[in-house]
Amino acid sequence: MTDYSAVAPPQFLTALLGDVLNKKLQCIPLEKNKFTFRISLGPHTGKSHEGLFIHPKNQKGLHHHGLHWEEFHGKAATIGHAWGDNEDDQVVFEGDFETWVRGEVGILISRHLRSQAVSMLEKLRPDLSPKKKRQVMARCEEIIAATNSFSFWGDRELESIDYKSLLAPVYSTLWILKASLTELTEPEKSGLTRQLENLDGSLVKGNGYLPVVLRKGGLFSLVPEDMMASISHTLMFRVNKETRTFIEHYQKQPSSSKFEAFKKNIESCEPVFNDAACHLLHEASNEATSKEDVSDEQRRIQGLINEYNTLFRDFQTYSPTPKGADARGQRLVTVEQELNAYWSRDIYSPEQVKNEVRDPKSPMPTRAVLNIQAKNRAVKDGRFLSSGSSCLVGWFRNEGRFQEAVEYVMADTKDVDLCVLRNDAHPPAFQCYINNGLGSFLDSRQEKHIPLAVQVVDRLEKAISFEDSGLLYQITCVLARAEETERALDYLERAVKHGERIQTMARDSDLENIVHEPRFQTLLEAATSAAA
Repeated sequence: MTDYSAVAPPQFLTALLGDVLNKKLQCIPLEKNKFTFRISLGPHTGKSHEGLFIHPKNQKGLHHHGLHWEEFHGKAATIGHAWGDNEDDQVVFEGDFETWVRGEVGILISRHLRSQAVSMLEKLRPDLSPKKKRQVMARCEEIIAATNSFSFWGDRELESIDYKSLLAPVYSTLWILKASLTELTEPEKSGLTRQLENLDGSLVKGNGYLPVVLRKGGLFSLVPEDMMASISHTLMFRVNKETRTFIEHYQKQPSSSKFEAFKKNIESCEPVFNDAACHLLHEASNEATSKEDVSDEQRRIQGLINEYNTLFRDFQTYSPTPKGADARGQRLVTVEQELNAYWSRDIYSPEQVKNEVRDPKSPMPTRAVLNIQAKNRAVKDGRFLSSGSSCLVGWFRNEGRFQEAVEYVMADTKDVDLCVLRNDAHPPAFQCYINNGLGSFLDSRQEKHIPLAVQVVDRLEKAISFEDSGLLYQITCVLARAEETERALDYLERAVKHGERIQTMARDSDLENIVHEPRFQTLLEAATSAAA
């Protein structure tokens, strides 16, 4: 612990918090006060009785929030309330003075970030209703909380924090929100891209701002289509960098628990980012395998995997290099089908069953059981693929080539057993694929495609539990267009439960057949009341 009795007030923050933050935090010397100075951040509010007051020499502090305050003395901090004079103050912190001041400064910065968000929101959209502003601020609060969690209570020291990196999440959030509400200027688009290139956070640890942007239903889902390609490219660079960093550390010090944690973090991301990370993991695994003695067949499969990864990278944002794109897209799904057929084949012959190493006390396993176990291992290892199909159909959809997307999905989903394996291996990738597929059926605006979309749903729903909110929404639209009202409402309720906003769905023309149904109106009224 630093002896602050010999530290003059102007140097206190430098000694405690580092020079970077000291440039933004203000030390206001105090006279005729039991504290030596006050710490503030941002413009002076004029409320001299509020703020963080400290006396370094006597190791005392007071953080006054208006109607309540927190006071540090000795080795603990207690909290008091203006309305509770007859109540005993509660101990809320036990520890040393330096740690307490660090925490309270974190709260100061959090409040400053929030005020910045409110100020910027007013400038961007002063016309927003109070309800909409509350919704926007709820997003901002989430971002601020994630930023604070990573910056102040994470693994780094405060001295290493760049103040601009603390404001970047709030400004990035607001620019994305603005882009979802109105068109950005070119300088604003460039500014947003620069902010996203330097996002704080970690997919390996699952903390900070980066996972908040990338996760399903998060901020990335608000990005307008005209900016999707450039922002996807920027964020993909971060995902690839994070994944390669993880692989490098994992190869030096393997840990199954860390691998599962990283896999869980990337599976929570939007499918396009999850797929990219998974492919890099597969490449690393395949590279390690290639160094071992393998058969010609294994080398052939490894070659297909490498080819698949290369083709996938070109299509992963649904905007491949134009020249030769049709041929490469067809090759991508052909390789995917070859690999899926390889992993789903029966690998045990009757002779191999006899040679299977087993516990002599256990009964001889049947060939069928061994083949099922082999497929289950392939599922667990993520061998069955859907990302190529998702990218091809997503590209067809973006290009308005709906008939080609319809024909591909109808043919590709006939093998329901294989679809189950693909979904079990990578639920986000497979369900993103079906989402893109059904979206193509709907976007074509051809009524002849609606019964075909219902066929796809009928094939899969008995064998696969759909959990992706976007897919549940898409199925709701299909069934509503098909006038299967009760089924559509069942999927509507599941979509809302998984995070879709009923207020948005109420404006969707695909749902006009069910929007006046009592069950729909009940959900809408409940959501409206909750937001009020």
